[in-house]
Amino acid sequence: MFGKIRGKRKEAQRPDFALLDDIEDEESAVSRQKMTKIRRVMDKAVAGLAGPDKRMATVFLCTIQNQTCVSAEYTDRKRQASYSGDRYRQVIAWPESEDAKKHWARYIEIRQDGMRSEEDIDGRSAQAYLKEHWAVMHEGTVLANPHRFVTDPGQDGEPLELSPLEHIYNVAADRGWDTVDCEYQNAPKDEDQASGIPKPEVIAKRLTVAGRWVVPAKTQKVTVGIDVGDYGLWWTVGAWWTHFAGQVIAYGCWPEQSRRFFTKAELTPTIKDVYAQVHGAEAAGDAMIFWALGQLVDYLADQPLVTETGERHRIARIGVDSGHEYNAVQQFAQNYRVPNLVLPTKGFGLAVKNKPMSMWAKTPGTIDGWNSRIARTQERREILVEFDANRWKAKLHGLLALPMGSSGALTLYGGERVDHRQIADHLTAERRVYIEAAGRKGFEYEPKVGVHDNDWLDSTTIAAVLAGFEGIKDATDGTPQKPARRTNRQRVSYLNT
Repeated sequence: MFGKIRGKRKEAQRPDFALLDDIEDEESAVSRQKMTKIRRVMDKAVAGLAGPDKRMATVFLCTIQNQTCVSAEYTDRKRQASYSGDRYRQVIAWPESEDAKKHWARYIEIRQDGMRSEEDIDGRSAQAYLKEHWAVMHEGTVLANPHRFVTDPGQDGEPLELSPLEHIYNVAADRGWDTVDCEYQNAPKDEDQASGIPKPEVIAKRLTVAGRWVVPAKTQKVTVGIDVGDYGLWWTVGAWWTHFAGQVIAYGCWPEQSRRFFTKAELTPTIKDVYAQVHGAEAAGDAMIFWALGQLVDYLADQPLVTETGERHRIARIGVDSGHEYNAVQQFAQNYRVPNLVLPTKGFGLAVKNKPMSMWAKTPGTIDGWNSRIARTQERREILVEFDANRWKAKLHGLLALPMGSSGALTLYGGERVDHRQIADHLTAERRVYIEAAGRKGFEYEPKVGVHDNDWLDSTTIAAVLAGFEGIKDATDGTPQKPARRTNRQRVSYLNT
């Protein structure tokens, strides 16, 4: 796969067909670096073998080892449309009756008991049980390959297996259902299922009647989060009310994109493109970010926010991630035309074993929040909203997991032809692991292997953090529930400059 592929030819003949067979292994399927290398070879070296003026036919045979590997991506038509991916399952329909399920569970027990005792290593006792209940245990079964089972003789000279379904349950008994899901069904379990993060397709359907930019009548505060990248600014507008219930009333990317689905690597135009178009030339990265923030924040700050009944709202705070361009974000926040509207933010991925923010040393003028604080650098008079990214992302996913209509649920705006699949992918772009350490417990987040776009997860988290400082609380905040005042934005005296 990683040999000399580019420019391959036999005399003057260039290839017009490529067959890629199991190019991933267990190691590369979990290595971000190796998956990036595989994609590069597939999309550039292999795809260009026929030459610039010829079409290249490529067939990719693979086994999906996890939900983020290259095989999973290239068999997903939403993520890689040009490959027309299909996923084949050995078991198309499982035994349907409750009796069949009970019999197969008993079959596995008998087979494993025989293995443990070493008295029945060929599983003949389990097979005898299968023969006795053959009809009911196979009823309703549909299989893709009726010949996929082991016909080699056992110690008694008889075939080890009698049907492909028996083979499936033998694999489950001997190697676990994870192996069946991966090797036979091409459907490895989503790691989010165990961690409690909702699936993206579930999040995408959390729609309300209100359309984009329509503020729900119950809204007490509206906040904005902006994640800063090299090529674009990703933003989320959240409306919030009692018990930290809320609704994403708008989100987007600046510069605005014409495509419905896109990755950060595919942004067209980029910040650099628009800046050069307006100014006639490019500039330093921080200068272009400063200018781009001005364009976006002006658009957001001037956006009319009205409920369906005509009640007007205004954005209380706009938080901008400063981890990428700290100086540019600080300068922009200090000089924006509306004082104290824009606050630089910084998320810290604190491990469970680390000291929580509530135990951090107190500094004069610091405003403490739930796993967050607004701090000021005395020497440079810079304001920074700091927060525990792990705890706030866990809080956000908790709100997204609550049933719609329940207290504290977070939803997305609705309307005709709304498709929230892309933001749903961003909101589920990280995996989390439950940790207990140093007498504390909680989730720790990390990027999923092969998934690089989590920008709307970051911007939505920032919006939620700012809502907390604007008086939106729930029971997990450790403070009594007090309805936030639905009036003009109240400034904290400490923030006034």
